[in-house]
Amino acid sequence: MRRAHDSSAALEGDATLTAGPEGRQENIARRLGVSPGHLNVLCHEHLGRPASDEIHQRLLLEAKRMLRYSDKAAFAIAQELGFADPAYFGRFFRRGAGLTPRRYRQS
Repeated sequence: MRRAHDSSAALEGDATLTAGPEGRQENIARRLGVSPGHLNVLCHEHLGRPASDEIHQRLLLEAKRMLRYSDKAAFAIAQELGFADPAYFGRFFRRGAGLTPRRYRQS
């Protein structure tokens, strides 16, 4: 069960989360030495949700942290988190947090 523990640890504050949206799961899986499919199975077994959901939750948490504790513009945060399109970041954030990045920062 060492790999299951490693998969959770790999999602914590991992630089691979900043890869483009299409490559995050693949990068994390590669770092752990498993296939993306096997990473997904491990996440389902141990976290009760797909790897992509866990990755999105971690990204949302990091975005919230950056909006709350930095003066960086939302587009700069989007770039830092690996979103090529700031508009996509805005939709991603609004869907996950229920507010736009600007409104979240103001709240």
